Amino acid sequence: MPSTDRKRQKKAARKRSGGSSRTPRLVVGWRELVALPAWGIERLQAKVDTGARTSAIHAEHIVSAAPGRVRFRIITDRHDHRDYVTVEAKVVRHSRVKPSSGKVQHRYVVEAPIRIGDFSRTIEISLVSRENMVCRMLVGRTALAGHILVDSGRSWLLGPRPEPESRPEKRSKPESERSTVARKRRNEEERTR
Repeated sequence: MPSTDRKRQKKAARKRSGGSSRTPRLVVGWRELVALPAWGIERLQAKVDTGARTSAIHAEHIVSAAPGRVRFRIITDRHDHRDYVTVEAKVVRHSRVKPSSGKVQHRYVVEAPIRIGDFSRTIEISLVSRENMVCRMLVGRTALAGHILVDSGRSWLLGPRPEPESRPEKRSKPESERSTVARKRRNEEERTR
């Protein structure tokens, strides 16, 4: 009888993991390039985060478009806000999220097909401001479950590291806008001459 119980446990574990224990899984790094083909996005830096349940994407100018739909912009280059895609999508649900900042946020959640390497599936994506984040998208564990393993010590396993985003040239600020610290430093240097 114990062997029958063991077989049942193994079968239940395979079912929970999304297939047989021999099913090959795609191994990705903690950062990868992903595509959202339905939205016309072929290369977007994403952080693969098993600590987050739902995937999230940086979205701006979020407005209700029609009953049950929302329109928003996805900024694809964090240094150039002129590089964006406008998307209209069906809202599948609203969520309340308590991020690490501790302040509860209300977010729209939409669905879209995602492609990571050769793997594709439709996932839920919450619309959020990731303005200060390097990666414009966060891929959560429900998008990965049963199909993808994450090597948290490595990045860009599915292809070469993307070229650094070109940063717009910094313009010199007028004297009135420069920091007080810089002004004090210059004054101090002039006095010591």
